[in-house]
Amino acid sequence: MVKSDFVKYLSRLLSLLVLISLVNYIVFKDVIYLSSLIFYVFPLPVILGVSFLNLMLNIKTKKKVFYAFISILILVFWMYKSYIVNHIEDVNVESEVVYWNAAKKRSFIDAFAVSETIPDVLVLVEYDQTDKQLLNKIKSKFAKYHFKVIHGKIGVFSKCRIRNIVPIKMGNNSFMVKFKTKIKNKEFSFYAIDITANIKFFRKHMLEEAFGYVITTKNTIIVGDFNTPYESLHFEMYRQRFKHAFTEKGNGFLETWMWNLPILSLDHVWVSKDLKLRMVNKINTWESDHAMLKIQL
Repeated sequence: MVKSDFVKYLSRLLSLLVLISLVNYIVFKDVIYLSSLIFYVFPLPVILGVSFLNLMLNIKTKKKVFYAFISILILVFWMYKSYIVNHIEDVNVESEVVYWNAAKKRSFIDAFAVSETIPDVLVLVEYDQTDKQLLNKIKSKFAKYHFKVIHGKIGVFSKCRIRNIVPIKMGNNSFMVKFKTKIKNKEFSFYAIDITANIKFFRKHMLEEAFGYVITTKNTIIVGDFNTPYESLHFEMYRQRFKHAFTEKGNGFLETWMWNLPILSLDHVWVSKDLKLRMVNKINTWESDHAMLKIQL
């Protein structure tokens, strides 16, 4: 009897959690700090997991049909919001840009291995490589190419010279760097952003601060770990001036975190509207808790 009452109360608690998190996701999102906490901690895949757990608790009761129906609705809603399908017409690769969160321990060599290519430009956030000898070995192995590690935080590789490097220390332990390089004799402006993962900081101010440093709108590529899902209201300024690469030319789940499970879309690539995207691949790997994004132009 005690066990039955516990299951009943637990089921009610889970039902309330599903209701609150779903309403918050659909109506409020991250408009204020409190709603943002619910929005980030309970994305649709997590809500689905809670709903499925509730179904398992009621699998032997008459309510199982109701909870199964709710779980299916959430699954369909998640797939509708997160599973991207694009028709790729032209797969001829002219140039390639790769972005990856290196999980503070992966090197350029690891990125080449995961990508299975040597791209025109590679950006690694959370690079944090302290082994200078290893970096020197990499530079000597690829002597005709160019490597930069900015403030021990962001690693940049390019087949052409990397110029006009400007490191920017933002508030709340966030960091970004802007630089220029050429791809197939065409100059590009790059912005690499690493927003803090600390949930005590409201993302709105950090996203606005980072965007304030973006001064170019042509031949421009913004990459980074924004620690903010794509559905965030605070990406509206980015959507107005740039294209979200994966939703434009990617296929599969939008989420890039965590450890090959599609939980949250934290990593993003935004490109200026003048650039033609051919294909965007998301590469899942156990080398990092974040997926790699490979952009073909």
